[in-house]
Amino acid sequence: MPTSITLSFLNSSHQGQAHTYTERTICLIGRGDDCDIQLPTTKEFSAISRRHCLLNINPPQITIRDLGSKSGTYINEQKIGQRPKHLSPEEAQKLSFIETELKDNDTIRIDTLLIQVTTTYTAPESDTFQFSQAQQDEEALIAAPPQGNLMDFVKGWLKKLIKGDDPDPSLLPIHGYYLSEVLGKGAFGEVYLATHQKTQNQVALKVMLPEVANHPRQKEQFLREVENTKPLKHPNIVQLLDYGFSEGIFYFTLEYCEAGNLEQYLEKFTKPLTIKEALSLIIPILDGLHYAHAVEIPYVKQRDGGLGTAKGLVHRDLKPSNILLTEKDGKLISKIADFGIAKAFDNAGLSGLSRSGQHLEGTFPFMSRAQVLHFKYAQPEIDVWAAAACLYYLLTRKYPRDFGGDPLLTVLQTHPVPIQRRNTEIPDRLAIVIDQALDDSGKLHFQTALEFKQALLKASNQ
Repeated sequence: MPTSITLSFLNSSHQGQAHTYTERTICLIGRGDDCDIQLPTTKEFSAISRRHCLLNINPPQITIRDLGSKSGTYINEQKIGQRPKHLSPEEAQKLSFIETELKDNDTIRIDTLLIQVTTTYTAPESDTFQFSQAQQDEEALIAAPPQGNLMDFVKGWLKKLIKGDDPDPSLLPIHGYYLSEVLGKGAFGEVYLATHQKTQNQVALKVMLPEVANHPRQKEQFLREVENTKPLKHPNIVQLLDYGFSEGIFYFTLEYCEAGNLEQYLEKFTKPLTIKEALSLIIPILDGLHYAHAVEIPYVKQRDGGLGTAKGLVHRDLKPSNILLTEKDGKLISKIADFGIAKAFDNAGLSGLSRSGQHLEGTFPFMSRAQVLHFKYAQPEIDVWAAAACLYYLLTRKYPRDFGGDPLLTVLQTHPVPIQRRNTEIPDRLAIVIDQALDDSGKLHFQTALEFKQALLKASNQ
């Protein structure tokens, strides 16, 4: 049996019921139709809010946060959150509610409802997947991240390779490279410009540190999912060239895009981009998404536990900083970066419990309500919504929603602002299409990237 989290009802008409989770997910509890654990709208549960609290689950880890509920959320009879009585749910979104770690046998109380948490840890068996490099030293836990300057540590790798000082064979894909500058830093690592000494070919070298030490099976799961991104070959997707793992660090060599990312590009201007400029950057991104959402993926875990092929990858973290730019014949070409890597890192549990808030300050503005509510079952349309949010951002220099308090509550409880309120120069036909794309009050309007692209082209007469 895999590592799991079980939530068991201890009382009420639900007594004896239990929900078990074995994979990374977000679980919303309340009376609302969109809750993962939906409680009936009966007198027994009338004091429980529609969206009462949220569980961030990454077995065997789990955290909980109140969502500005009326009656509060308690852990072992200690209150962890509740909105003041004089505030409405909408007003409470301006507040921030603490995220609390749960332990085995903790009891959650929601009004009078009691839920017990049980964590079961099982060291999983390795599956039969073969990686593209010889990296099978799987018996120890993933090493703790190195201390000190990460770039100096990676330079040490490269020096050992050049000198031939008993190098780790899993580092051979980066043999002969030297680092010249830092291209970017993120929550879990850094990206460097690396140049090959003989060929002078340039690549982006991305290194990622696990947030926590974990079982080798999680490393294996992550690298398997990364292997699934190698077949992605499209002019509007950054090419993954190779990858490996050594001394507790994952590394990737990627196609280098010399013009930076879209967020950096926007900083050159004081005004929003023109419609023509914005569409020239977003339409190719939709082409890349259309391709990735339909491509055949070789190593996907099936219901019987084996591996088989499946169609389509969902990015799940599309935003301006993940859209890279390169120049060809005087024209900017936009490309989707990090396809599958960030999602795989999170799915494997290597990011710790970061998904409900920490490390996501730049992500929530480009995340639909559907993605939060259906985290585990994210479908291609959430990438389409994110692309529409990026287009909105290019045309207004503002996010679709007004963020001012708790970003998670803002996504769950507010609606995107119609684009013409931000920029009155957007034509009606185009504004209607963008607003439709960003309406996440129910089923998302555009289910595929191709549908959204065609609607944009028609509305802009291109």
